[in-house]
Amino acid sequence: MLGPIRLIPTVQNYSWGKRGVESALAPLLASVSPEHPYAELWVGAHSSGTASLDSTTGLSQLSDQKNLPVSLPSNLRSLIENEPLLCLGEKIRRTYGELPFMLKVLSVAEPLSIQAHPNRVLGAELHQKDPTHYPDRNHKPEMGIALTPVHLLCGFKGRDEIVATLRRHPTLWSLLPQEVVSQCEGDIASVSEDELRRATYRSFLTAPSIERARAADDILRTIIDQGPVGTFESLIPNLINRYGEDDIGIISGLILNEIIIEPGKALFIGPNIPHAYLWGDLIECMAASDNVVRAGLTRKYQDIETLLFMLDYGAGRPQIIEPYRLNDDSATAFYPAPVDEFFVSVSSTANRPTSHQTDGSPEILLILAGKAEVKTSDTGLVDLGPGNGLFVPAAVSRYEIFPHECTFVRVSIPYANGTRSYAD
Repeated sequence: MLGPIRLIPTVQNYSWGKRGVESALAPLLASVSPEHPYAELWVGAHSSGTASLDSTTGLSQLSDQKNLPVSLPSNLRSLIENEPLLCLGEKIRRTYGELPFMLKVLSVAEPLSIQAHPNRVLGAELHQKDPTHYPDRNHKPEMGIALTPVHLLCGFKGRDEIVATLRRHPTLWSLLPQEVVSQCEGDIASVSEDELRRATYRSFLTAPSIERARAADDILRTIIDQGPVGTFESLIPNLINRYGEDDIGIISGLILNEIIIEPGKALFIGPNIPHAYLWGDLIECMAASDNVVRAGLTRKYQDIETLLFMLDYGAGRPQIIEPYRLNDDSATAFYPAPVDEFFVSVSSTANRPTSHQTDGSPEILLILAGKAEVKTSDTGLVDLGPGNGLFVPAAVSRYEIFPHECTFVRVSIPYANGTRSYAD
């Protein structure tokens, strides 16, 4: 028997993360250094950052059963590879062969790169051609749940908004082919909005470096003289200082939508959608992938032609996800996403125990605040505090959570065996 196992998440100290105690990760860590950025907390089994196992929980039954006191796995990925049926269950093992989701907490102080994630077919192709930059074969649909107001760029502006941006920053006109200029200036459009977005975005990304730099310099003067319009424009002076005037993200980011997700609400980002988080703290859940196609606002590898090829130019302003509750006083908010790999809920409860059924598929919990104990009929209590994760293997059919002024995230797999309700 394999019981629930306490997890030690992986911390990613990317330079864009908030520093020291300013980071949303700080309350989830044993200690933080004021000069270090704490960008992401990973709770999952991806090869780029698998969670470690606390061997005092859950594994003792496996050790006793197999009489292997010194050779137990040290991390979640190894455990799943060694015991796929116990960890994943038959259907998830057969369908995915791995834990199909990854849970994160992000704390964003500076804009991330402008990026998109491939679908399954392109993800497999990119991994085969370039496994260094595309470390797995998977797609990476993701959902972000705001802990604070989260500012980001996501999807393309509409025609009228693009024209308004070009008129505010007239130097950008010179980067466009004449036929695109005519379309923007004319009263009647003979090309679709998708085609206009495609032509404008490609023109910005492929313009000569010296022309991009000249446009960025004019944009900077406009911002200084007239003041910024929106969050992204307010960040442009610092972005120019950091990445240079010719960075393609400076000008291309201007034709993406600016979105604010208010705390408690969420945003789903599917494949091929251009986006970049600008500021804020959030919970993020995604398919188990680290495939990122970048173009702008970064010194990392940029794959411009792949991004231009893959983007969904019909993606306009995304829809904010409102969570639902089973009743008005429910302590749990459910966040539906149009994917098979994960279903996320966030519970904030004082001391009311809850019982959960896994239906033969794995789950992960993460404690954001307070404390909790988790118990099954076959195991003792597992104590959890802020920053502790918990892996509930498929071999556990039911478990109980005893919270103490606790807020926790629960990730399960919707309809894993064809009968499961989101509210179980």
